[in-house]
Amino acid sequence: MISIPSLVGAPAGASLAVAPSLARASVAAGGGGGVTPTPGPALALSIPAPSIASNAATGTLVSNITNVPSGATPTVTPNDGRLVIAGDSSAGWKVVVGMSALSAGTVNFSVAATGATGASGVLTLTAATSAPSGTPVLVTVPNYATMAVLGDSIAAGSQATANSNRWANRVATSPGAGLLNAGIADTFEQNSPVVSGGVNRQDNGRDRFFYAVLNDRKRASLFIAYGLNDARYSGYPTGVNADNFKIDRREIVTGALLSGMATTDVYTSSPYYMTDLGLAASGSGYGGNTRAWYEGYVTAARAIADEFGVPFCDLYAYLRDQPAWSSEVDANDKIHPKDGGMALIAQGWLTQTYITNPRPVPASVSISVSGAAVTVTCPTVTNAVSYEYAIITNPFWVDQNASGSFPTAVPGTYHGAARAVFSDGAKGPWKFSTVTASVAAPMGIFLSDTFSGTAGTALLINKPAIGDIWQLVTGYSTSGSARMTSAGRLYGGVGSIMQNLAVPGSADYYVEADVVFVSAVGVPGVLARCSRTAWTYYRAFWVNSASAWRLSAVVNGVEIPLGVDAPDTFTSGTKKLRLSCQGSTIRLLVDGVEKISVTDTTITEAGTAGILLTSNTTTTTGWHLDNLVGGTL
Repeated sequence: MISIPSLVGAPAGASLAVAPSLARASVAAGGGGGVTPTPGPALALSIPAPSIASNAATGTLVSNITNVPSGATPTVTPNDGRLVIAGDSSAGWKVVVGMSALSAGTVNFSVAATGATGASGVLTLTAATSAPSGTPVLVTVPNYATMAVLGDSIAAGSQATANSNRWANRVATSPGAGLLNAGIADTFEQNSPVVSGGVNRQDNGRDRFFYAVLNDRKRASLFIAYGLNDARYSGYPTGVNADNFKIDRREIVTGALLSGMATTDVYTSSPYYMTDLGLAASGSGYGGNTRAWYEGYVTAARAIADEFGVPFCDLYAYLRDQPAWSSEVDANDKIHPKDGGMALIAQGWLTQTYITNPRPVPASVSISVSGAAVTVTCPTVTNAVSYEYAIITNPFWVDQNASGSFPTAVPGTYHGAARAVFSDGAKGPWKFSTVTASVAAPMGIFLSDTFSGTAGTALLINKPAIGDIWQLVTGYSTSGSARMTSAGRLYGGVGSIMQNLAVPGSADYYVEADVVFVSAVGVPGVLARCSRTAWTYYRAFWVNSASAWRLSAVVNGVEIPLGVDAPDTFTSGTKKLRLSCQGSTIRLLVDGVEKISVTDTTITEAGTAGILLTSNTTTTTGWHLDNLVGGTL
């Protein structure tokens, strides 16, 4: 037997067992074809398409084989390398295209297994196609050392009787992986507003994925299992809808891939199947959406898998075809499965996950900058007729075109992306550049953010006018994302210590922001030389309990006071706070006046700039920040 790790399979959601929809296939089940019948069950054959191209890739599915006795390994005749056996007893046995060349015509083949009656069929091979096949490729989940899960209550294992019965644990146990479960109940994937003029759902997947499953929590594989709550929610369809879900799924996958994860290690799924009773279940903004609306999310999830070539499991279709799923869910609360449903989800991931777009990608992508012009190129892809290009400020897709020329890019750091377009109009997955290119900001400015996004939007998803993405500082576990107000300012929410990943030209730079008094709650400040990998930075901030400005270093979470507090009165209005780092001279200035200056060499690496807004402040309480700027000295 030749073992092939990736197999071309049926369209997402198709069963490996013989189904009525497969009756038209050109493989006829039955005995004969030179196979000597033996007592026992009769092997059965089924294929997802009546023919394949003669230049189909190695691993392309010819037929599923069912009814193979336990402990037996099937064989295929002819045994000349054109067709081979792949799979196993848990994922299912299959006949697939082997390494030897095929030609247009027909191939009579048969399968046999100890203890079973054989089966035979006829494979029809069409002329070689110029466009690569887009037939989905079945994925066998590898034996990962670690895996992470991002999702909602079902991913978290709500209503499983033990952790070991959660679907995530079952999938992790099957490949033997250590599990990080970042599922949170009653959350959405998208960060869209849930009411008109309101904020998004707290702890949504888009806002938290960088710090929940990437950065210092990144694992060898990632399973993204969201959509059920998004698709059920009917409280504000203008905000919470499949189009916005698709945008945020795109950014989550982009962030994972640009973190260095391989496309084959980022697993995605459709929303779970929802019964009619589940769709009708109401409360807290849920209930009343049509099935067509719900299935729009399935289509959106599949589209993102196609766009990036990442593994996709259509759990909606798979669970829809499992009567035990619907029975258990409806008998429970019409939404959540129990242990049996958790097992079915795990089985879906392990047996029905496909690369839905296996078309070729460019071997590499290059990106270059000249002034404000960014150029993206890629080498030729066989059979491609054209290409599409894009520039990304991780994870935001900034621009996209067919030329690869972006002559007026705003200051920032960019990844390039390219994909091939084939003669049948199909597009291959995106390939990213492995390096970035930066458009320089004027006068040494590397960060500028006026926080002018939609009210309630998390800073984590805000793209500054100049700079990179925002993320939570490593190590500060209680930090949540700061959010924007309708006045275009920043407030702390549950408390925020955040950094922008824009890279200063050197370790000599300043960070300044307007500190706006709303009420005397919390601690506002700015950060410099902030580590990307540790809870380490310089900070300049206001301490209300001392009525003074303070300067300190924080190293691995431990504060080191620097200099003497500078007393001040701050009960109204706005003050401009600046933290200046030039060599070993660290200064705090307010409205252009130096308040504290010390000589300190505790932190010498350039790091990044950041903000400090601690305590539980709101749009109408605490100190707010505005007009943040970082510039070289």
